Amino acid sequence: MVQISTVFRRFSRLVRDLSLETGKKVNLVLSGESTELDKKVIDALGEPLLHLIRNSVDHGIETPAERLSAGKSETGTLELNSYQGGSNIMVEIRDDGRGLDSEKILSKAIEKGLVNPTEAS
Repeated sequence: MVQISTVFRRFSRLVRDLSLETGKKVNLVLSGESTELDKKVIDALGEPLLHLIRNSVDHGIETPAERLSAGKSETGTLELNSYQGGSNIMVEIRDDGRGLDSEKILSKAIEKGLVNPTEAS
């Protein structure tokens, strides 16, 4: 068994680099780092978590100006948490960004042919 901190540790630098690239201010909060998992599971979690974190910073968390105009602090918060829930290990990613734009997602799905425009309305 290996602590999940071995994979969580990689993300501090990722979030810092993404913040610089996007001009956004993001505070990464890690919890549950002592949760233990099989090494194979830990290794398999890295890439999916990386993608979710990147998506959160790129599309969820707003720029400082957008956050201030929405009445939020200029720094967004991205939380990565793990814990044992019964016989399962839970990993949660949460941010305080604007959320998903369902119209934009639907438009992109139609554009890519994933959704029929007549079925979408």
